[in-house]
Formats: sequence, structure tokens, C-alpha cells
Amino acid sequence: MKKTTIIFTLLLSLIVSTSMAETEVIKMTVKKHQFGLRMGTWSNNGTSPPDVIVVPPIDSLSAPTDSLITSIKNVNFYIEGFYAYNIFSSLFTEISFGMVNRGDMQVYSSGTYDFSNVLLYPILLQLKFYPLHTLKSKFQPFIGAGGGVYFGKQNIQFTNNYYTRFYQLQGDSETDFNYTVSGGFDWELRSKFFLDFQVKYMPIKFSNYFVGVKDYSATTITIGIQYKYNNKKK
Repeated sequence: MKKTTIIFTLLLSLIVSTSMAETEVIKMTVKKHQFGLRMGTWSNNGTSPPDVIVVPPIDSLSAPTDSLITSIKNVNFYIEGFYAYNIFSSLFTEISFGMVNRGDMQVYSSGTYDFSNVLLYPILLQLKFYPLHTLKSKFQPFIGAGGGVYFGKQNIQFTNNYYTRFYQLQGDSETDFNYTVSGGFDWELRSKFFLDFQVKYMPIKFSNYFVGVKDYSATTITIGIQYKYNNKKK
């Protein structure tokens, strides 16, 4: 009887200690938020602007006076900063700010000349879910979905147009509100520092033409460094 009591006590102690350890792990996981920087490639899934756009003359006797020459690439460098708040152990809400320079454009109009960069800024909010968060593994895959604002801007670098320079105009711009989906994984490098790999699809479709086209949809493939921190003391 005494031996049985001892065994039962040891088993009970083991169960309680294991439960407390698991609870502590869950608490620590819940408290850990993320921020970091990703860099990679922007791959165009939309429409490519024509190399040259010429505005037709007003009559058959006139010569064209307005033209647009573009050098927009289908693959570009993409950079993105992010912050993710841990809602509970397996779910984060992430806000990200990205930027890509798609190329340049030159506008000739009635003797004036503008040289601009074509920039896109995705500002996105999404939920990230880690299905294997309970496993003690350095490899943690995730899936994500959400939406936000896609802002396109013609950033004028040089112009001989006095009106544009005097009024500090910055060219055309367009905005689209749309969804995003993503997937990837975190890989622990050392305590609090993680490798962040992500593939993200962004359907960008402006309601008006921007540099000759409306569809700027893209897929990004990025890799970066993520830092996880605990904003509360144990």
C-alpha cells in the first residue's frame, strides 16, 4: 500500500510538473511578438505597359506632340518591413509596408520633358496562422490572408516643365483596395532571431489607367530576419 502511494504521488507530481511546463511554454509563446525586414523579388503577374505610347494628333495634318516611353521590368527588387502581434499561441496579426520600383518612364508633351520612377507601395494587414506551433521544432510553417491598400505613384525625378517644378507636382498616382494571401515558414537561427521566408500574392487592379495599364498584380518571394520579443516580464 505504501509503495502504491509513493508511485501514485510520483506520477501525480510528474503530471503536474509537465502540465505547468506546457502552460509556461504556451504563456511564453502567447507573449512573443514579431518584427523584421524582408527582401526579395517582385514578379509581375499583371499587364506590362507598352514600351512607347503615342497620343494621336487632333487631325490628319498635325503631328503627334505627346508620347510616353517606358522601361518597366517584369522582375524587380522588393523590400518590406513588418510587425506581427501575437493574438494567441498560433495566430498573429501582421501589418507590413512594402516598396518596389517597377522601372522608369519618360513623358514628352509639347516641348516639355519629365523623367519618373514608377513606384508601388503595398500597405497590408493580414492574419498569420502557424498550424504546427505545438511542436518543438525550429521549423514553423505558416499561412496568411488579409488585405489592404496598394498605392501606385509616378515619382518625378527630373523635369524641364516650369509649371511642374514651381508647384512641386509629383506626377500621377492610383490606389487600389484588395486582398492578399501568403505562405512560408520561420526558421530559428538562435534565441529570438528567426529566418523568415514568405511567398505572397497581391492582386493589384487600379480602376484607372496607371502608366498605360490597370493590372499590376504580382507575386513576391522574400527572405528576411525576424526578431521575436516578449513585452511582459514573467
